[in-house]
Amino acid sequence: MKKLILFMAGGVGLGLLALALIACGGKATASSTPAPTASSSPTAATATVTTLAGKAGSKGVANGTGSAARLDDPGAIALDAVGNLFVADLYAIRKVAPAGVVTSVAGKGGVKGSANGTGAAARFDNLCGIARDAAGNLYVSDCNNHTIRKITPAGVVTTVAGLATNSGRADGTGSAASFNNPGGICCDAAGDLYVADTGNYTIRKITSAGVVTTVAGAATYEGHNDGIGAAAGFSYPYGIVVDAAGNLYIADTNNNTIRKITFPK
Repeated sequence: MKKLILFMAGGVGLGLLALALIACGGKATASSTPAPTASSSPTAATATVTTLAGKAGSKGVANGTGSAARLDDPGAIALDAVGNLFVADLYAIRKVAPAGVVTSVAGKGGVKGSANGTGAAARFDNLCGIARDAAGNLYVSDCNNHTIRKITPAGVVTTVAGLATNSGRADGTGSAASFNNPGGICCDAAGDLYVADTGNYTIRKITSAGVVTTVAGAATYEGHNDGIGAAAGFSYPYGIVVDAAGNLYIADTNNNTIRKITFPK
């Protein structure tokens, strides 16, 4: 997963860039390109960017409002019907209210693990994807634990599928199924989950009963070809969304492509 590792370990990537510049006789600086101005783009003047929560350059786990709050490598984000955001914040799930008030929903910032439980008693290890269903339950891809977890509106965390620290590619129900560094996740109108199983080069489906099947791609086969089911190839698929018709769209990271998956009607 060389490309994904470089993405997630941004500090390492910047360090390598600096070394490369020095080796070529250049001077390593934080940025060699001036910040764009509003006049540099015909649409820039219409897009107002503000910071809702957190402070640039200040990593942490503190709850609070606006810039008083701290986040720790936030990755994925989900939105509810009233404008609350739910953030996969490395080892914790954080909630950001429309007014910028940040609270912790589950897990404990700065502390990794694999425990089920309620609120801060639960543990995660590198949260990569998050989705929300119509009932308000959250589902996360717990990447380094190779599991899919569920968080109820009351903050109760359980494991839907996979077994903590056990990577694999098996279909099955609950802990009999296995994943390999699952990335993005989405939920369709029927409540079924779809997971970009990044390290297995596959797209997996999880029913409400926890039954896991592989819908596209084949574990151990890294490719780029289109096709039906296992005949299709992916290379570290990561982002995934589902539309109103049930079609899936995949960010196929190392292939530098966007893929579409349709199902028989």
